[in-house]
Amino acid sequence: MGFARAFIMSGWSGVDLFFALSGFLITTLILREEERHCECEGTPRFSLVRFYARRALRILPAFYCVFLLSVFVLPVFPFFRSTVSREASDGGTGLGFLPYGLFWSNYFLAYAGRLTGHPVASAGTAFTIYWSLCVEEHFYLLWPLFLTVVKSRRARLVFSFGICLVVPLARALVYGLGWENPPSNVYYVSHYRMDEILWGAATAVLLRRWTPAPLIRRLLLGIVVAVLLVLAFARHLSIVPEPSVLGASLGWTLLALGASLLITEIVSAPTTLLARVLGLRLLGSVGKVSYGMYLLHIQAIDLGIRLIAGLKLQPTVFNFLGLVLFFTLLAYALAWLMHQGIERPFLMIKERYLSDRA
Repeated sequence: MGFARAFIMSGWSGVDLFFALSGFLITTLILREEERHCECEGTPRFSLVRFYARRALRILPAFYCVFLLSVFVLPVFPFFRSTVSREASDGGTGLGFLPYGLFWSNYFLAYAGRLTGHPVASAGTAFTIYWSLCVEEHFYLLWPLFLTVVKSRRARLVFSFGICLVVPLARALVYGLGWENPPSNVYYVSHYRMDEILWGAATAVLLRRWTPAPLIRRLLLGIVVAVLLVLAFARHLSIVPEPSVLGASLGWTLLALGASLLITEIVSAPTTLLARVLGLRLLGSVGKVSYGMYLLHIQAIDLGIRLIAGLKLQPTVFNFLGLVLFFTLLAYALAWLMHQGIERPFLMIKERYLSDRA
């Protein structure tokens, strides 16, 4: 179980990989729009209004559908334990959930208690996972503004890689010296995690004009993966009960860098076996509903536990993997239904009126 436990305890590391992927994909769309405008009018620019409108149509409909259900409907059923929070419900009005619905819950949970002098009532797990969405939305409020002002590719790269070096050093200092109380703030608060999205964004800027040699990119990727394996076995990537100083600084940085190098390899060599595997239709269908799976995976676990409540399972690796597969399929099914009923109509509006090709 030692081998399996090391990776199970590092499971939360997936969010770092997603941050880098998100930064790469969204920045690539912005750069493509800039290039098209430059070809037509001679100046590289993109529409901030259209960017934020596309972002809203992609994120908000599904988010508020799940959010409102989790606040007002699902708590009626006792087995949806992750949505039940008498403290945050504020007497049944739901006002205590406002920070979660306005994308600042990570700062609220970190600092509101310190400012008011009273403990902050945390909502259920179905809401506290929104911290990563908060980080994303805060980044995308700032990054497009920066790209609007700074047009030089070199300046963009210097700034991006500078931040990517400074932020992990700040995490190490703040966490190591105990300047954050509780220390978990380093994990959840946006300004300590921006660099991980920025690694992907900077990679998108870099690859528009330059492709690293195969030997260089594969050597770097191999080194990063090797170091990450060592950190995982030493449990530096675990956040339970809390991350180590090494994990919070070097570990999270290498996760984002590794994801960016993997993206570089796929983009630079699209015919390799790795690129073909990641291009499989099955993975594509999962990617299409991945946002819904993120929003609903905690509720899916609640429902899954209810469905298998009568089973007596032994604590084995095989049973654990079976449960992971079961919960994943359940989350996929719920996300697919939401994609068809909620997300798809808004995405059609986005593609028709706000496509970056328009």
